[in-house]
Amino acid sequence: METLRLAAGIVAVRDDRLVVVCEIARTGTITVRDLVSGQTISANASELSAPRNAALDRKAFQSDAALTKSSALRWQRAVKREACVVAVLTRQGPFLEVVREVARNYQVSERSVRRWVAQYRQIPSVAALLDPTWGVHPDARRLDVAVETVIRQTIDALYLSRPHATYVVVHEEVHRRCEREGLATPSLNAVIRRVKALDPWIVAKHQLGREEANRRVGPKPGSLSATAPLSIVQIDHTLVDVHVVDDVHRKSIGRPWITLAIDVATRCVLGMHLSLEAPSVASVATCISHAGRPKERWLAANRIEAQWPIWGLPLQLHADNAREFKSEALSKGCAQWAIEMAWCPLGKPHYGGHIERLIGTLMGRVHLLPGTTQSNPQKKGRYPSEKAAQLTLSELQRWLTLEICERYHLNVHRALGGAPIHAWQDWFASRGEALAIVGDDERFKLSFLPIIYRKMQREGLYLMQIRYWNNVLPTIAKLHERILLRYDPADLSTLYALDRSGTYWPIHYADLRQPSITLAEAKVALAARGAHELRRRQSFRLFERALKQREVVAKAAKSSKVARRTQQRRTQARLQSNAGNQKTTVTAVDYSKPVIDFPVEIWEERE
Repeated sequence: METLRLAAGIVAVRDDRLVVVCEIARTGTITVRDLVSGQTISANASELSAPRNAALDRKAFQSDAALTKSSALRWQRAVKREACVVAVLTRQGPFLEVVREVARNYQVSERSVRRWVAQYRQIPSVAALLDPTWGVHPDARRLDVAVETVIRQTIDALYLSRPHATYVVVHEEVHRRCEREGLATPSLNAVIRRVKALDPWIVAKHQLGREEANRRVGPKPGSLSATAPLSIVQIDHTLVDVHVVDDVHRKSIGRPWITLAIDVATRCVLGMHLSLEAPSVASVATCISHAGRPKERWLAANRIEAQWPIWGLPLQLHADNAREFKSEALSKGCAQWAIEMAWCPLGKPHYGGHIERLIGTLMGRVHLLPGTTQSNPQKKGRYPSEKAAQLTLSELQRWLTLEICERYHLNVHRALGGAPIHAWQDWFASRGEALAIVGDDERFKLSFLPIIYRKMQREGLYLMQIRYWNNVLPTIAKLHERILLRYDPADLSTLYALDRSGTYWPIHYADLRQPSITLAEAKVALAARGAHELRRRQSFRLFERALKQREVVAKAAKSSKVARRTQQRRTQARLQSNAGNQKTTVTAVDYSKPVIDFPVEIWEERE
């Protein structure tokens, strides 16, 4: 994917003009010179972008589409090829000799290695090394369903047992059962392929026991350490130990969730996301998007006066085994941006020690705020947390940002022997370069949003009984063809459809008069639908119910904590959408207002 590695002498784009980087200060300020006027000016990283290359953009889009729709087998082959390419690019010596040695070690042809290196140099991503999707799908099965059932049952009975049978004995039993049931008998190789496709840990657990399986093929215990910034970044969630109040009535609406990302090498906080919603794919996507981009615009949008010069794409993203960290959207989004995804071994909590210590440090400071719940009921005692709450969600976000930027980053860290911000700045200052900037902010955020699949219909696309349409849809897919879509749960007014070239197209409501709603509101409205609506799609009734439910929530907010929390969720979703400034939100059209004529120039034809 396209990034801009900032260093002295690098050409970049600022305000649609080509500039050259002259100097990068230790504080992150960048001095650039306009290539046309020769004027030297100061700029920040968020103002610079990479010069566009149409050919590389087209190839990157195509690789994104191939990666998103790749099978497990094609993906594994591409990962092995990337290891081969990395071995070539990291070794010293004449290129042809290195290629010959690597090809011999990996048992592939030299010509293949040279082709993979060329593809990887153009687009440094696993997607560039995927096999084309020609012919029969690699995971396809040609045997009859009944035969597949016999093979699976026989393998479970004879091979996944103690003692276990050999391949030949399993095949003989399959042959006997198929003849008895009048089915076609599969070959020995067909049975062996299905046995080898089993998870090695599952096989070892049934044949050797759980402890021996962990010893032989399970994850190995060890420590997690990093020597360079962005080499390993840890991410995790926690429920903040403080109650917040709503913006209108200033009454408690409960405790929010926070998602944090920390750089292991420098202990700097790379990204943050505060929300009333429980952890999900969307909260992970928002945190990664916040971590990967400069934060000047985000700080200005949230009216926070602080310096947070920490951002970048991690080489490895480390997380626990929660469902949102193993989603299709996250794994393929990381692959598109050359981020390796790693998970903590089960039963080895020390692998997530850095992010856990960061969370503990921040919660220790949160315990000083009004409305805190402390870390447990014993420490809280009889303190009335809900009644004492004073901070709104946005105020808590500003407080946490200042706590991170003005205190945590500037205080001496015992493991580092210095401040995290100094460790970060010293690393890049010693090399005379700055961080790489994402070439396309919108595509970067879209890469991590939740994925759904819908079939193209004559009326367009449907999600939660809402109809979506764009005139570009017939060019993206044929009738009844499956389309990959991404969506933002905080704003369902727009879907993003992936075409065959890898480009995402915004697909709005078919009825632009309808207001933007959240996924949670749509689910509640659908749960209240009548039996007559089960037989036909009536999206306008869904919006009617959602608006009526908003009115009920607004009236009940004075007395109901749940209603105030629901109302604040909607407010937060709107604020986040505006602060992101990444897309245009579709709002309802007020037809009660008069039409305003715009001034135009009238040309009269003279005879």
